[in-house]
Amino acid sequence: MKPSEHHRDDPFLDRQLRELPPPPAPASLVGNVMRRVGARATRAWWQRPILEWPAHARWAGVVALLGVALAFGYLAGWIPTPDEDFGVTLRPETSLAPWQLLWVGANAFRASVATSAAALPTLYWWVAGGALLAIYGGCLGLGTLVYRRIAAERPS
Repeated sequence: MKPSEHHRDDPFLDRQLRELPPPPAPASLVGNVMRRVGARATRAWWQRPILEWPAHARWAGVVALLGVALAFGYLAGWIPTPDEDFGVTLRPETSLAPWQLLWVGANAFRASVATSAAALPTLYWWVAGGALLAIYGGCLGLGTLVYRRIAAERPS
């Protein structure tokens, strides 16, 4: 519910409203708050936010994630085993054979971008970069303005 702005025009009414005692809290509020605080305190460590976990549990999670990533890399053939050569393993014909269509498409896109970049003068690239920077700055400024307007209208 939005507070009315009319009482600010009348100093007497404003003074009278400020002298009123704050409304009492509902009787059930204290019980609800205490139950929630108690429930939060008795939660198991893995149900809490990750920054509240014990340090050894966080490090174990990091090690486990790295292990899963390495296992996936070995299974997909992207990470060479010690007896393999990087040049052979990372070639698209050997390690990325299932995704060859994606590899060919990415190569074609790279070649077209390189050809276009070589065909345009440097001045055009500077103008395009400046325009993108101006658009970014404008969006950032507009977002800041909208946020400040919304925050100013919100009762504190």
